[in-house]
Amino acid sequence: MVPLHEVADRIFSSPPPMWFVALLAVNVVWLAWTVRVAYLTRLRSVPGPFLAKFTRLWIVSKVAQGQSHHFYRKLHAKYGPVVRIAPDKVILADVVAASSLYSVGTQFYKSDYYKAFGIEMAQSPLPDMPNPTILNLFSTRDLDYHRRVKSAIAPAYAIASLKQMEPFVDTCAELFVEQMRKRSGEVIDIGSWLQYYAFDVIGMITFSKPFDYLDSGTDALALIEPLHGGIIYASIVGQIPWLHRFLLGNTYLQTFLTRYTPMGKASPLVPIRKKKAMNERLNEQQVVDTLFMNVLAGSDTTAITLRAVLYMLIKHPEAYKKLQAEIDEYEAAGKFAKSAVPFDVGKQMPYLKAAIKESMRIHPGVPMPLERLVPAGGMEVLGYHLPTRTAVGVAPSVINYNKEIFGGDAASFRPDRWVHCSPQQLSAMDRYFFSFGAGPRLCIGKNIALLEMTKLVPQLLRHFDIEWASDHPEWQISGYWFAKPKDMFVKMIPRNK
Repeated sequence: MVPLHEVADRIFSSPPPMWFVALLAVNVVWLAWTVRVAYLTRLRSVPGPFLAKFTRLWIVSKVAQGQSHHFYRKLHAKYGPVVRIAPDKVILADVVAASSLYSVGTQFYKSDYYKAFGIEMAQSPLPDMPNPTILNLFSTRDLDYHRRVKSAIAPAYAIASLKQMEPFVDTCAELFVEQMRKRSGEVIDIGSWLQYYAFDVIGMITFSKPFDYLDSGTDALALIEPLHGGIIYASIVGQIPWLHRFLLGNTYLQTFLTRYTPMGKASPLVPIRKKKAMNERLNEQQVVDTLFMNVLAGSDTTAITLRAVLYMLIKHPEAYKKLQAEIDEYEAAGKFAKSAVPFDVGKQMPYLKAAIKESMRIHPGVPMPLERLVPAGGMEVLGYHLPTRTAVGVAPSVINYNKEIFGGDAASFRPDRWVHCSPQQLSAMDRYFFSFGAGPRLCIGKNIALLEMTKLVPQLLRHFDIEWASDHPEWQISGYWFAKPKDMFVKMIPRNK
């Protein structure tokens, strides 16, 4: 047997293999870099979790837990209004900073986090249309591109266009009520049905025909789970965005686009497809990208908010009864049609508007920080200097709970805060209500979402009493970029009026 000291002599007297030298060099470089970014940058004084100073893997691990609807508020409660969550990422809970980040004319552009939301296709599913690109209205970080595309399509999303869309929403809302009547007294997952409604409405608006979700009572296109998986993917991979090019592409959408891109002549969004109507400001590729985002973002976020409205009302019986009384009052006054609530009427109902807005405030569909890059010259915030190209953001789930803006009971669901307040208070609350985003990147589908909600919510409370029937006393949330409620089991009890 060879003595141990001879084995050691042989090992250390021979030159180390090249792979060992390379591995050692990589580790030395990595260690030097992590120490530098943790302690030798201007962010070293910003409070935050210890591991977050060294690597983005800390925030990746936290986002992957699916608790984003609570997580960022907890971070600020522990570390204060300025928190470092990665070597080059900082989140803020400051209204002055929020105004700077998201104001019109801002120089704070979107960070590379949004790359993970790009849509790629292996090939065009239609011979006369190009592939959807990585760039789209939501994920683009180019403000000039965003302005150009948004100005071209904005008329189709404007208040004036809602009249054209309203009959499509009426059709879907009427079918929704019909399906609920068939299931009176049964335990149903109302969350799934609300998503079916949102899908069919956006199908009617975008392609002038529904996707048959409500009619079948199923995920007719098998898109709901893949879309949710895509959101989870983007939420996590967006923390290390260079990984996106090596990982998933959204190729499951090819079948969807093949079946539904040809739009009917009656669709309100047909002008988007007609370049002449847009003075040829959009090419066909940009049209396809726009239609994709219309369906993907428009269905999920509206369904989430509808779930939030019903849940908050069910869990707050006083608010439920107050809204139902307002609905009954308007119906008794003959302001509703037999099978629909006109949008012009619904948007004048003060408590309905307040209940929808308060539900969105308490449960914003997008709870994660709206990341931007600090421009040249850096940023001063609450005594900290944030260097150029630091990713910085304010989370809607944080600013929507700001006590200075929304009152000492900001964590409570109280629709009356939007009704019984001064004009100055209302203006401040509107300014820092981030559930639709803010500034030049405000959600372009805001008006369509409000149309869908303003018409369906009073229809449901007009015809039904809704009872919570889940085994869980509280709702369950899958919280990533979207905070998606799940397993919302209820009973729909027809009202005897």
